[in-house]
Amino acid sequence: MIFYSHIDRDNNNNITAKRELGQHLINVASTVKDIIANSYVENRERLSDIGWIVGLCHDFGKFTTYFQDYLLENTKLGQKKNHGFISALFSSYQIKHLFKDKEYMPLFVYFMVLHHHGDLKNLDVDLILSKESEYNTDLKEKLDITRLQVEDMTRNIGDIKDVYRKLDPSVDVGGFLQDWEDFYDELNRLKFKYINSKRITVDMRIKYSIYMLFIYSALIDSDKREAGRVGSVERKKIPAYVIDRYRHANFSDKHDEPMAWIRDEIYDSVNKNIKGLDLNKHILTITAPTGSGKTITGFSAAVNLRDRINSEKGYTPRIVYALPFTSIIDQNYDTIHKILEGIDDFKENENLYIIKHHHLADVKYMEDDKERPVDESLALIEAWESEIVVTTFIQFFYTLIGYRNRMLKKYHNIAGSIVILDEVQNIPMEYWGDVGKVLKYTSEILNMYIILMTATKPLIFGEGEYVELVDTPDKYFKGLDRVSLLPNMKEMDIESFTEEIVQNYDPYKSYMIVMNTIVSSIEVFEKLKEKMKDRYKENMPEFIYLSANIVPYRRKRKLEEVKRKLKAGKKLFIVSTQVVEAGVDIDLDVVIRDIGPFDSIMQVAGRCNRENGPQKGKVFVYNLIRDSGRYYYEHIYGKVHCFTTREILKDEREINEGSFLGMIEAYFEKARERTASVNGALVKAIADMRFDDKEKNVKDIEYVSDFELIDELPGYVDVFIETDDDVEVTVDGITKMVKPSDIFNFYKEGVLNTKDMKKKKENYLKIKKYFREFVISVNSRYLPEELEVWHGSNLYRISADALDLYYDDTIGFKRVRDESIFV
Repeated sequence: MIFYSHIDRDNNNNITAKRELGQHLINVASTVKDIIANSYVENRERLSDIGWIVGLCHDFGKFTTYFQDYLLENTKLGQKKNHGFISALFSSYQIKHLFKDKEYMPLFVYFMVLHHHGDLKNLDVDLILSKESEYNTDLKEKLDITRLQVEDMTRNIGDIKDVYRKLDPSVDVGGFLQDWEDFYDELNRLKFKYINSKRITVDMRIKYSIYMLFIYSALIDSDKREAGRVGSVERKKIPAYVIDRYRHANFSDKHDEPMAWIRDEIYDSVNKNIKGLDLNKHILTITAPTGSGKTITGFSAAVNLRDRINSEKGYTPRIVYALPFTSIIDQNYDTIHKILEGIDDFKENENLYIIKHHHLADVKYMEDDKERPVDESLALIEAWESEIVVTTFIQFFYTLIGYRNRMLKKYHNIAGSIVILDEVQNIPMEYWGDVGKVLKYTSEILNMYIILMTATKPLIFGEGEYVELVDTPDKYFKGLDRVSLLPNMKEMDIESFTEEIVQNYDPYKSYMIVMNTIVSSIEVFEKLKEKMKDRYKENMPEFIYLSANIVPYRRKRKLEEVKRKLKAGKKLFIVSTQVVEAGVDIDLDVVIRDIGPFDSIMQVAGRCNRENGPQKGKVFVYNLIRDSGRYYYEHIYGKVHCFTTREILKDEREINEGSFLGMIEAYFEKARERTASVNGALVKAIADMRFDDKEKNVKDIEYVSDFELIDELPGYVDVFIETDDDVEVTVDGITKMVKPSDIFNFYKEGVLNTKDMKKKKENYLKIKKYFREFVISVNSRYLPEELEVWHGSNLYRISADALDLYYDDTIGFKRVRDESIFV
């Protein structure tokens, strides 16, 4: 009998290609073994041997005639076609008999193979004693089906043995089919022993968990890519000289600029310290003021560190550059992209060198001057198959502290990598302790190097746990006098606030006001325009509004317009929400902000007199209150962080920039004392392999799935808005100008109305980048009643015909009621 693992069908459901199961197994096993053997993980030789067996055994359940009939004939066989449970047992059985020195590895292999087609769950409840099956219908069904599958395989045991004899004769098929029930109970006893053992420390459990995640990641990525026929990619060298060449071309004529000496000194200091770094130190920091060129300096540090590791340790790390928000990725990506353009073959192999990975990024992978098919491109991007990955904290941390299959398939590619974490203080403060511990464990076990870059050093690591790459960073902060912080902690309503701004307005300065909510930002924008018009008539300043209330496509172009006009010397009046806080490279004379966490105030202060011009910038902080008596910040940040900020600022009248670093450290200390911390719960969840078990609903037990970087706002829906923009779209190699309505029509026909799931996914990936440019999130309570969900989706649509009713070119979506919690 010939056994198959996968088949391809055409649109008429006819089989066009078949993959033999034995070939699939050996391909996956070889790839998993190579991934581990070529990594720089502890115990990689033994782990690679284990990976080989896991790869050979992970789809053992497909040897049943039930699965073969389901695959080839579309026969409806219910649970009998499932292969996860029996494959997990088979894989674990082989590990038990082939690796007697790895006492608990059979347990971990069972767990990873059981979930190789889904998300990780909870080791403690994934194995239940067979004698308890009468009380557990799910387990009873699994065991009953496994008995049927074993009987079925026994009838074809000669053919199955022939396959494994060619793959690896050490794999024992007959022994498993005979002893599997006894082995299942033995595995349960091993689980009980592991969970209750007093001699297995938390450090050991963390190490076991990281080993498991590493092999699991190599398995699921290899399995998916083999099934999709996605080949490997070539590794590329990044010459360090391209960075110096770029700096010379872009900054050699700017030595007279006020920030030039700081930028150059920090760059030289960091690279000097990289050359002398003890490579046993894995946690590094670059602490430097805003506007001091941290992006280029951090990238240079990573490339030079990569060269040292290659020379001294014999492997070449990937570089992962992670940022907190998608809104600031493009700027950093573009800078690194321009640096890499100095490499001879960069243009034709762009994505071998660099990819951008977040939910709005284009799904395109260029190699040898050709674009890979969209499904292959997605597989390579999601696995981070590139020398440099520019991504979000969501992608990085939900991999590092993750349970979802889709996120974890790149876990093996962060092993041995150099990870730049930019503005790491944006991680919620309650997670700082656990994130620091996880970074420390994984950096040591997986030989990662972490570079934290910030102007506001958070308390994630204690003294002695990291190496600062900037010589005496304090001197750069104390030596700066670009801005003054002017707090006014008296409670003030928007009417008084706007009146005070108008009274003190200087037409020779550029202004930016940052509010905490969209509704308050729109109210301030409209009131200021009205008051300014009355006061200044024809000479009133040009007003520009920015927030997530505007579709991303237009918001980006507005920001480009702002940069262009400011550089040309035009004086603007910008009203915004926090979308401009971090990483947005604009330079204002005056910044005014409704109170927020002190580190957020420092972020927005970085947009004021950024280039250290002759006139000192001013950053005003106000304590705004609504008619209800509540603060505007409460639904956005909670009370602790802003209460701490008010406490720090309440007696201050003017704070010079040289004091900022000391004040931010004091703020972090106070706020952390008052913030409810997870206190090691996430670390313990990883150690105990409790990844997700929401169904159990046991209180006071933490799971990895409880880790949330961003609180999900309930009741929010997506709205696609068909503005009248002309958009350049490239699909299937054809570039043309279209309207957003055309993009929606493609989505309707190619995604919503397409029954073929593979084609549906492929079509969505082709237009996702363009589609999301016209989507905003809105609380459903504030949608007009006449708007309806578009059939076949959870998406609302504002058509081009109705645009004037629901969308304003200046302020964006027209909200029908007061809405104060959307940022």
